[in-house]
Amino acid sequence: DIPLLRASVVSMREGLNGTIWIATNGNGLIGLQNNRVAWHFSKHNGLNSDKVRCIGIDSGFVWAGTEKDLNKISLQPHPEITRYPYSDELNSDIISTILVDKNIIYAGTPHGIIWFDKRDTLSSSICNLKLLGVTVNEKEKELQQNYFLPYKNNNIRFDYTAISMKSAGNIVYHY
Repeated sequence: DIPLLRASVVSMREGLNGTIWIATNGNGLIGLQNNRVAWHFSKHNGLNSDKVRCIGIDSGFVWAGTEKDLNKISLQPHPEITRYPYSDELNSDIISTILVDKNIIYAGTPHGIIWFDKRDTLSSSICNLKLLGVTVNEKEKELQQNYFLPYKNNNIRFDYTAISMKSAGNIVYHY
């Protein structure tokens, strides 16, 4: 009995080395070898969702389609997960099916199909942030390049807006 497999199973595919890949609706992507869990990918270790809808098999990689775009998982001792946020091109985050044809990856969604060459570098999205206001100790400050605040002025709020068409909600702000 494998507790991870108690979630709804959506899809299964045999990998190139005999691994049975199982897409679940809640427990991510599971790889079985000799009836034991050899691989488990979930939000906890980098997958963009625990609801995996489909699987694509590639040499050295497994592709996982979720309701939050496409993930490429390298199968090495320390796996890396690369997210492919193509929802801008399709107006949908949901990946329904994946086909790997040599170097071309096809991904189907409820709103159409995209394909790309997996050798191409994934372009990053730029998010232009616009600072709208700064409030210190509940007093709005005039916008300026730098602020020097006394120690007791430690209640600071930044109001801003930012739009990224390809981030899929994966934006990290540093200050």
